[in-house]
Amino acid sequence: MTFDTCRAKLKSLAYASLKQGVMLTMLFDKKIIACIGLMLSNNVIAQQWQLEVGGGGFYQSSLFTGVDGTLLGLPYINAEYGRWSLGMKHGLFRYRLFDKDSSFQTWVGLGIRDETYGGIFMRDSDLSDDRVFNGYKAGDTDFTYTVSMQWHDLALNFEQDFSNHSEGYVADISYQFLDIPVTQQFFIKAKAGARYYDENYVDYIYGVSQENSNLRVGRYFYQGEAATNGYASIDLIYAFNKNWTLISSTKAEHIADEIANSPLVDEDVSYSMMLLLTYKGL
Repeated sequence: MTFDTCRAKLKSLAYASLKQGVMLTMLFDKKIIACIGLMLSNNVIAQQWQLEVGGGGFYQSSLFTGVDGTLLGLPYINAEYGRWSLGMKHGLFRYRLFDKDSSFQTWVGLGIRDETYGGIFMRDSDLSDDRVFNGYKAGDTDFTYTVSMQWHDLALNFEQDFSNHSEGYVADISYQFLDIPVTQQFFIKAKAGARYYDENYVDYIYGVSQENSNLRVGRYFYQGEAATNGYASIDLIYAFNKNWTLISSTKAEHIADEIANSPLVDEDVSYSMMLLLTYKGL
């Protein structure tokens, strides 16, 4: 398979995903993995590396009963080389299909997703003392294919599990309705969006199977259904100079009834806050 064939195949995947509104079964084609490997091994655009590093703090409230939330120290790294991006900003890595100056952009890549109870982003001290989790068996981390698209201030993102864990997909659409340069150094950005969780994903994270149920502790059988959460976020950005930037981000998300009605959940709103200091250079 040639490089041009790979690129054409990935473009076809991106257009089909946008047209149908869901990730397609072709995502499971082994040729997709072969394409990504081939493109990664090629010197796509001979440019120098652009590296951004930093750190800060991140707080995420939890939907799970008896869990207040998680506060984590957040190391940050993002590297870009030509069409490639690697690091926390865009999952594991992604590849840009079109030239950078195009008004319509599309990326494909791989990511990691874990919203399960007791997952990799939760510390042991954050686990619930509520009896509903006595003997509860949680799911595992998802590894995902991703397709992202952006046209001006409108962005779409699709994530499909390929690790045979949740076997579900999540689709996100957002619009950046505010971008104000208060000064030459200080910026305010805000966006609103909707996040769609398919039935498989909701059931895997918040559902309770017959084998995992226990009426004595209030963990009754619950089959999750597809759900759509609405959210809004605001970012405050202060650039000290061309290298150093301070970012504050706050997000609120309304939780759909299909998730909130789970016996594992006791919240209908989720909050997250992040404070990040980054350095951008070679």
